[in-house]
Amino acid sequence: MNKKAILLFAICMLFACSAYATTVSRSFSAATVQPGADLTVTLTVDITGTEDFYAIDELVPSGWIVKDAGTGSAEHKGHVKWVVIQGAKNTTLTYTVTAQSEPGTATFAGTYMFEVMPGETMPGETQIIGQTQVSVGATGGSTDLVAPLIALVAIIAIVAIAVKRKK
Repeated sequence: MNKKAILLFAICMLFACSAYATTVSRSFSAATVQPGADLTVTLTVDITGTEDFYAIDELVPSGWIVKDAGTGSAEHKGHVKWVVIQGAKNTTLTYTVTAQSEPGTATFAGTYMFEVMPGETMPGETQIIGQTQVSVGATGGSTDLVAPLIALVAIIAIVAIAVKRKK
């Protein structure tokens, strides 16, 4: 067989395996939160094979507090964990954390493991995909400017009416 054909076949198999891989992905209820505010984190478990059990270990950034672990366990400080020992299925898992008290950027991380990951013969641990960072601090001022903008529009309207009446 031609070397180019073998290489093309290998590349296609790589993309096919990654397209159908079982995954856990993370998303946040907001990209920016104020210090001390709550944030909801959602982990989406997408099973595309015949996996029956899994374990997830989500790492909460230092300075953040787990307010509600949802169906997970926050027994170990800085972690929220889930273990399904049979009947694994597509699901969403949520937990709520309280942001650190100082402005900055917080990075979330975590790993998961199914009994056999695609392309493996032994259980393997892999990184949770999706969003990883949340900004803690000002939201860019958009909500802080609402009242002044309304006042400015009102002043412009009053001036426009007054100028129109003088003409």
